[in-house]
Amino acid sequence: MTCTPTDERIQHRRTHERLSPDITADPIFLFQRRRVWVAMGPYDYDIDSEHYYNDDGPIAEQTLIEEGYALEWWETESVFLTREDGTAYGEARAYNYPDGWRVYCVCARGDIVHVLAEATVGGRYR
Repeated sequence: MTCTPTDERIQHRRTHERLSPDITADPIFLFQRRRVWVAMGPYDYDIDSEHYYNDDGPIAEQTLIEEGYALEWWETESVFLTREDGTAYGEARAYNYPDGWRVYCVCARGDIVHVLAEATVGGRYR
């Protein structure tokens, strides 16, 4: 005898139905800088070109990360109320972020957006 669940027993709400409506009402945008730390591995480092090498030539940074010889993480540096403000900030200061940067959207809950809006200067919260 096989048991087949009835529609009432397997009723699941879709993800967007479970979310509180105010979660997506007030997004905030995190300006994040990419950080990469390379451990000593089986590769040689050329200080002039700032690349790691093996006998076949230069090694891509992503290869070092995938092989476990490097760690990659993102540090939040600033908070913006709009993606455009965060992107403009990153583009104006790209020289400060040789490993990269991104603007990452997170959902705000409660009064955090209103508090940030009152404490910002030029759309940027410090």
